[in-house]
Amino acid sequence: MRLKDMKIGTRLNVILSLAFIVVVAGLGWYTIDRQTNQIENSTDNRMYEQVNDLAKFIEKEIEKNQKNVNNYLKVAHEIFYNDGDLQISDSSSITMQATNQNTHSTKSVQVPEWKWANQTVHKNYKFVDKIGNLTDATATIFQKIPGGYLRISTNVKKENGDRAVGTFIPNDSPVIRTVENGQTYRGRAFVVNAWYLTAYEPIRIDGEVRGILYVGVKEKNLEGLRDIFLEKTYFGEGYPYLVNDEGEVIIHPDSKTEGSNVAGEDFIQTMFGDENKAGKMRYQWEGRWKYQYYQYVEPINSYVTATLYEEDFMGLINQTRNAILIAILVGIGLFLIINRQVSRSITNGLNQGVDFAKRVANGDLTATVEIDQKDEVGELAEAMNTMVLKLRDVVDNVRQGSDNIASASQQVSSSSQQLSQGSSEQASSVEEVSSSMEEMVSNIQQNTDNSNQTEKIATEAAKEMENMGESTKKSLNSIREIADKITIINDIAFQTNILALNAAVEAARAGSGSCGGPEWRCWE
Repeated sequence: MRLKDMKIGTRLNVILSLAFIVVVAGLGWYTIDRQTNQIENSTDNRMYEQVNDLAKFIEKEIEKNQKNVNNYLKVAHEIFYNDGDLQISDSSSITMQATNQNTHSTKSVQVPEWKWANQTVHKNYKFVDKIGNLTDATATIFQKIPGGYLRISTNVKKENGDRAVGTFIPNDSPVIRTVENGQTYRGRAFVVNAWYLTAYEPIRIDGEVRGILYVGVKEKNLEGLRDIFLEKTYFGEGYPYLVNDEGEVIIHPDSKTEGSNVAGEDFIQTMFGDENKAGKMRYQWEGRWKYQYYQYVEPINSYVTATLYEEDFMGLINQTRNAILIAILVGIGLFLIINRQVSRSITNGLNQGVDFAKRVANGDLTATVEIDQKDEVGELAEAMNTMVLKLRDVVDNVRQGSDNIASASQQVSSSSQQLSQGSSEQASSVEEVSSSMEEMVSNIQQNTDNSNQTEKIATEAAKEMENMGESTKKSLNSIREIADKITIINDIAFQTNILALNAAVEAARAGSGSCGGPEWRCWE
């Protein structure tokens, strides 16, 4: 069925509904796409901010802790040099087991005995514990040995909880290289089994660097950082974690994962290979897709990362999309209802108008249409009612005219009969005329023949006339002579008549006196 052959109501519903659905669907798709992009951008911005904030927090903490360490070194320096004197006995030595803190190889060494405040420094913890109590920092006194610097007194503890006395820093350490140059090393350093923010000050004896005074704090306040990291969640199951550049997980909400090494994971290698040291990646973990945002924190050679599951992230997008789709469907439903009501109000009026027009077409001029509307349909109904009233007047006028025409027709019929009779008579006359014309034609033909004969005769007569012309001329001369003579005779006769008349008059006069009766009688 062609579109223009459909009912108006159906056409309105189909066309407007399709147009509305297309427009709203297009707008909905555009809105969903925009909302999805906005949510993605907003999420990216939020996650980058989270990672950046955590990184800045760590950097600030490190900066603050480094300042504290520098201050702690001043305290340690003041106490070490003012509360006691360092004495070295070249005659007395102490044998110790020295363990390389990096390779864990052990060797036996003999070192000169050191005394501070008249007490042996080796394995005497009075000074380092005092520093620890005053500053909450770790403190150590190192003594130079072949191959490095040995801890002879420290409050730094090993993993088993024992003091790390007997461990040494090898000479290839950047700390030792700085100290050997007579400078104080300040910054990040690996101490026994962890990274610390440190300050290493050379201890000079007779102008020669013979030892080191150390203070430091753990680079990462794990408890404080862990609390901050664990407080944060993203989109349900998302979380931040901290991993160093060797793949060791420093902080993680999963206690099993924390402390493990994930350097072999592809997504970690991708993160390590990023030259920008910051960004976003998508990877699969245990069968689920995840997004990871990361930023490198140079002071601690670690990455602050925040990861979230795609399904949680997409859940917000799906919720937004579903809300928009529901709004679109509700809008389409409301539009269809409203459109149906509007089209029905139009088509109902039009249907009444069609029924009215059919009744009028069938000759019912008493029909009327009643539509209680003030719109175009109502105006159309009013115009149609007015049209019917006008038609009634026209029909009445036509009827009157028809009656008049009928009367005139009768008269015309009578006249036509008369005219017909006259026409019959005229036809008879015409027939007579026709026969007469035929006779005339016959006569004319005969006359024509006669004329032709006459022409011949006239030609011959003309010739004779020419002959007669000369004779006539002669006769004319004779006639003229005769005429002259006759004129003379006539004159004589006229004179004679006058004389006779006079005689008669005279005789009449003479006879009137003897008649005695009327004059006419006397004439008889």
